[in-house]
Amino acid sequence: MTVTIPNGEIPNLNNVGAATAWVNTNIRPFHLQMKDQIYICYNSTCPKYVPRLTRFRVDYAKSFELLLLYLRETKSPLMINPYPYFELNVMENNVDYAFNSFLDNTFSALAVGYGDVDIVIGETGWPSVSDPGNFAAIIDNAASYNGHLIQKIVFGFGTPLMSNRTFDAYIFALFNEK
Repeated sequence: MTVTIPNGEIPNLNNVGAATAWVNTNIRPFHLQMKDQIYICYNSTCPKYVPRLTRFRVDYAKSFELLLLYLRETKSPLMINPYPYFELNVMENNVDYAFNSFLDNTFSALAVGYGDVDIVIGETGWPSVSDPGNFAAIIDNAASYNGHLIQKIVFGFGTPLMSNRTFDAYIFALFNEK
């Protein structure tokens, strides 16, 4: 099961009472009925491409605290959906570095107080065609990212900050939607 917090509700969760009420309404009633782990998703970390310095965005940090505490209590991982091509569309960077950077940014942000919460990948991928103006969605970038991703999964390569980790992933955007 994946639990996603709608973006419009995230600012309200800065209030501990509102966050507690949200978890009590949307997660706790179903927790005992589930046989699998609970995954809480979030969209991004900040700043980009400096993994050892990465922290959760200040305006979301309090919202995540209650959720991360819950994940710790239930021994459940944090599920991320790394889509670095959105970021590479607006900045120069190495496509092959993008996946490692995204995962290591998350690892670094969790390391400040929640290093015991595991990270899992929900879905990731790189399209070769996208909306007009998306300059990163090209065949060469898609082949490079998806090819390196498959090698990481098949051969069990970790990342610079998680060298002993292996990952499974659902590859989304392996084929274009258009």
